[in-house]
Formats: sequence, structure tokens, C-alpha cells
Amino acid sequence: MEQITVVPSGAALLDDVAVIVPVFNRRGLVLRTLDSVLDQSSLPGQLIIIDDGSSDGSATVVSDWIERQTSATRILFRAQANRGVSAARNAGFALAGAVRFVAFLDSDDCWPPDFLSRTQAALDKVDAAVAASTDRVYVGGSNAGDAGDLQSISTRWLLVNGGGVGSCTLLRAAAVRACGGYDEEIRSGADFKLFLEVSLTGAWIHASGAPTRMLRGYNLHGADAGNLSLAHPANWVTWATIASQFIARNSLRCGLTREEEAIVVREKWHAAAKSLVAAGMTRAACDAYEHALAPFEYLTSLSAARPARFTAQG
Repeated sequence: MEQITVVPSGAALLDDVAVIVPVFNRRGLVLRTLDSVLDQSSLPGQLIIIDDGSSDGSATVVSDWIERQTSATRILFRAQANRGVSAARNAGFALAGAVRFVAFLDSDDCWPPDFLSRTQAALDKVDAAVAASTDRVYVGGSNAGDAGDLQSISTRWLLVNGGGVGSCTLLRAAAVRACGGYDEEIRSGADFKLFLEVSLTGAWIHASGAPTRMLRGYNLHGADAGNLSLAHPANWVTWATIASQFIARNSLRCGLTREEEAIVVREKWHAAAKSLVAAGMTRAACDAYEHALAPFEYLTSLSAARPARFTAQG
């Protein structure tokens, strides 16, 4: 389904910006997200919505919403069989074509009205910049704080804090293409992996101002799909693996000393072990604790050979 309409007076249109929104079973939440895109003071040239095999009527809700829109933004909606959020994001990015900037907005998060104008202006001022992020605030979870340190040491910040800046970031599309997009084999953490790679290709800008609102551990409608990391504690293993493999490949390019690299690995695997213990996955927890207790040895082993994907087993 596609809709093209006329631009309302007073709204700028950013022809070179595409916004990708993947949707899976978010019937009660997704329209707030989509409204926040079309409420922008500077509208994106494209809004691409990919339904990833929803079974709750999300596709119908989105289709009906599109029929009511009068925005200048070109709205493109596609439904596909369930393949995961990374495949949905990549599918949307492929449909965007040769845009200069792209934002990937989760279907339960909301932008402030000046998000696109603020982040695009930040990227336009610095040719070497590959990403611009606003601050974020978690609704129903811990306070995310600001993302100011991303601008000074982006790779280090991502390794320490994780990759949870997807919905509050505008990316230079060329950098996403150069890094290969989202890894579709990863169930959770593909944004963490991609953003770490992107952070090595150029500067990361902090666009201060109103934060992006993100839902974490909070569900307005019981039928809507919840946060994936909360539903699957073993995803902590994937995040620890991503961080460890990235550090092993890019040691001393991350803004960390060797000792600090070891601390990151230790903390990631310790968190993974705790989540596995809580899930009753004792054998996998023992493996995770081994990595946490000997981070230098673990990094050395990763550097010596191409590591196999870590699989958590009970």
C-alpha cells in the first residue's frame, strides 16, 4: 500500500530522509509511533512501514491509518512473513533507495516534534559525521539518562552502555550500507552490532534537546508484543558475544585501554550469567561465568581464531 499526498503549509519536507518502522504485534502502540513521525516539524521524504507477520491485526490498523493521512510524506507499507526485526529493517532500507539519511524507529517509541530537523541539521554541519542521537527517556523502566558522551567517544560509549539508541538516532545511509545493514541471524542485538561498526566509520553527534520516549518493560495493551530482551534472558549472551568479538577484532580502536576492554567483557558476561541463572540455564551460565572470570584469555582466544556463535543451552 502506498500513499502520496500534498504538503501542508508550514511543514518542511526532507526529501533525502527515510524513516523505517518495523512492526510485529503492536496493534495498540504503533499508531502513537507513526503519529510522532508525521507530527515532525520537518517531515521525512519517506515513511516505510514493514509488518513482520503480525497476527494481532496490526497490518489492518496500519492500513486504516494510512488511508486517513494527508501528509506530504510518501508512505509505503509492506507486509512480509515473520523473519525477525533485522530482516524487516533491512527490507525497509532496501525500499528506501538512494536516500542520504535513514532512521530506524521501533514501533513502540515516539519522537519529539523536532527530532528530524535537529538530527539532520547536526549531520549537515559535520561532513565526517555518520550518526546523530538525541537523549532518550524510558517509560516504564530505568532512566536512560542523556547520550552526550556519544559525541566524544562513541565506540566506547556503545560498548559500555549497549546499543539502545536505535530509535533516537539518525544515520547517514552510506554508513549503514558500508557496514552491511542489520545481521539477520541475530535475534536481539543486531542494532548493537551495527552501531558499533558504524561508530568506527565517522563522528557521532549528540543532538541535545527534547528526548525520544522509549517503552521498556511497559505495555499499555496486554495484547501487544513486549520488549524482546525482557522476554528472552538468554539474549544477554548474544550482547556479550557481540561486544567480545568486536573488541577482539578492533582492540585499541574502541577508545578503551586493554584493561578497560577486559572490564567490559567481564561485566557483559557476568550480566549474561546472572540472566541465565535466573532462567534456570545452569550449563550456559557456567560457560558465561568462565568468560567473565578470565576476560583476557577469552579475548585472546577470539583473536586467534574465528569464533563460533555462542549458543546458550540449559
